[in-house]
Amino acid sequence: MLNTVDGPSEAVEDYLCDPEEMPLGARESRLPCPEDCVLNDWGPWSRCSMPCTRNNSRVRAAYTLRYPGVGRQCPDMSDKESCSLNLNCFNYFYNITDWSTCQLSPNAVCGSGIKTRMLDCVRSDGKSVDIKFCEELSLEKNWQMNISCTVECPVNCQLSEWSTWSECSQTCGLEGKMRRQRSVVQASQGDGRPCPSQMEQWKPCPVRPCYRWQYSPWSECRVESVVCGHGTRYRNLSCFVSDGSSDSESSMVDEELCNTLELAINGDRKIILKEACTLPCPVVAYVAAQATL
Repeated sequence: MLNTVDGPSEAVEDYLCDPEEMPLGARESRLPCPEDCVLNDWGPWSRCSMPCTRNNSRVRAAYTLRYPGVGRQCPDMSDKESCSLNLNCFNYFYNITDWSTCQLSPNAVCGSGIKTRMLDCVRSDGKSVDIKFCEELSLEKNWQMNISCTVECPVNCQLSEWSTWSECSQTCGLEGKMRRQRSVVQASQGDGRPCPSQMEQWKPCPVRPCYRWQYSPWSECRVESVVCGHGTRYRNLSCFVSDGSSDSESSMVDEELCNTLELAINGDRKIILKEACTLPCPVVAYVAAQATL
């Protein structure tokens, strides 16, 4: 039954009551004969001393209601048993709960508040019991039960405007990208709208063909009026176009398309279109003919 200030009020689930305190619904009984000694029911067990160990014991007693007739005796009027942890005796200790959430004053949604926690008495078998069992043992309890706290007022994240798009990362080709970014002006607080994770954006650049100056292979060595010796070899400088990727093929185009470029090859401004060379002379072999006799 649920106990109230006015007494038991209504039936509740059995698990809410301690099964060890449940009174017996039936028990064996013996009707005494006229000459028998009659005792009252056993009284309650004495409490085991703390801490609970098997070296301690508890007792209970009965009293004579009717003395026996001649030649008859009363049974033992005391009973004793060893104390056994979590069977007939228990140790007790305090258990403190975690801190509650920050409790604010009525109608408040943020600001200062109080966190609380509860003190519970726990039996050695893990069951929570009335706080009086711990209080009777004068167990030490030095915990702080209330602390002040603050709930941050909600502030939405505020971002700057997007910056202008940067210059293209490549001057030409297909792989260039432009970037813009924004920054956090006001970080979010409390339950305010959080800041997004995307703080920068990228987009491809407008496609522009890549032009470059490129040498042709050297010609063969040319000599004047002779067949061997010192001479000159030549090469051409032409304008080529590609899409800028590493594996793209280049095509030769009109030189006017490269006029806006610096006349340089791989950073070298010295343009060399001819250079000296040497054409090896042929080796003449002389064979002496043997006269036939």
